[in-house]
Amino acid sequence: EPEKLIALFIPAWNEGGIVNRMADYARKVLLYEQYDIFIGVYANDPETNRCVDELVKTSPRVHKAIVPHNGPTSKADCLNRIFEAMRASEIPGRREYEIIALHDAEDILHPLTLKVYNHYVPELLDMGQIPVFPLELPPLTEWVGNTYIDEFAELHVKDMYSREAIGGVVPSAGVGTAFSRKALDFLAEQNGGVPFPEGSLAEDYLVGMDLTTGGFRTGFIDNPVRREVSKRDSKGRVSSKKTITERVAVRENFPRRFLQAVRQKARWIVGTAFQSWEHAGWRGGLAAQYTLVRDRRAPLVHTINAAGYCAIGYMLVDFGVRHTVLANTIYMPPLFESGGLLWKLVLVDTALLCYRLGQKVYHVSDVYGWKQGLFAIPRYPLANFINMGATFWATFLYARHRLLKKPLAWAKTKIGRA
Repeated sequence: EPEKLIALFIPAWNEGGIVNRMADYARKVLLYEQYDIFIGVYANDPETNRCVDELVKTSPRVHKAIVPHNGPTSKADCLNRIFEAMRASEIPGRREYEIIALHDAEDILHPLTLKVYNHYVPELLDMGQIPVFPLELPPLTEWVGNTYIDEFAELHVKDMYSREAIGGVVPSAGVGTAFSRKALDFLAEQNGGVPFPEGSLAEDYLVGMDLTTGGFRTGFIDNPVRREVSKRDSKGRVSSKKTITERVAVRENFPRRFLQAVRQKARWIVGTAFQSWEHAGWRGGLAAQYTLVRDRRAPLVHTINAAGYCAIGYMLVDFGVRHTVLANTIYMPPLFESGGLLWKLVLVDTALLCYRLGQKVYHVSDVYGWKQGLFAIPRYPLANFINMGATFWATFLYARHRLLKKPLAWAKTKIGRA
């Protein structure tokens, strides 16, 4: 298809040594010609500035956008400065960007990413989100990092389709999102000249809401492609060939340590559960509001999960007491009476839990294979503990922000080993 001019937005804070490798990799693998890369940097981040300056010298595709104040501020603030730099580089009526795509410095792009954007935007969608899949890690050693593949596989293989089918809000993931120029100009008109709401930790989620309620076409893009894979022997000769089907998706690094994961997910909860409610309320029709309820239920759900694990702990202690010499001195009343209403609810809830786990195993296996799918079962409690910790930390951050007026700054998530 004829190529439209695409601008890739990459906000960068403390990404020295990373953003240059990402941009260099993108230049080598992307099967597309009409695109430019705009990287937003802060004046008080010398290493990232140095890396981007080197890129600008060696590639006319790369453009540097400087945030005029010290960082970190917010990702939205950095994106808005990139938007302004993009507009300043255009020649009205002769060379204007038709598609704007959001990516991060850690992204690994599929070679056909821009061709997929070019096909769907703006002809079919004003905002299209392609799948985001975490990089696969060894299942026996990388437990925290692999909880992300469990969540994203289910979210981007099942949930997004359901949201779109019922007419709900299809959010941007912040990476792998392509906007039509018309959509971003609309957002800028609604927001004082810049498209992304500054001061929010979930600018990507909020713009998805604004576009959906504004009548724009938002949707999820799952575009599988078939390609031939060749295996070679030690002498470089092709030994076998096979055809595989794969999704055009963004591969992403995520935290591999428990506390890093808690901090990252806490920021997500602050943005999608607290700030989106504060800034956007309950807009849209019944389907849109239903998806908003699902997105904002995290603090309540994870608190209930915490109570459930306390109940499990109580039952384990009770079991230990009843089967030791302590049984003659300590009496622990049972939480549930067999045959009672609460006991029946527990049985129903356990059946629903097994149903949900079956879905998770199925979708993880679909993307990563059966081994990772089976490991999703023992990783499920770990993911719950991460989410519970994130809920309590998010509540603290948001309460401190509202009560003490402490700003919610954009913090880079460190990707470390477990």
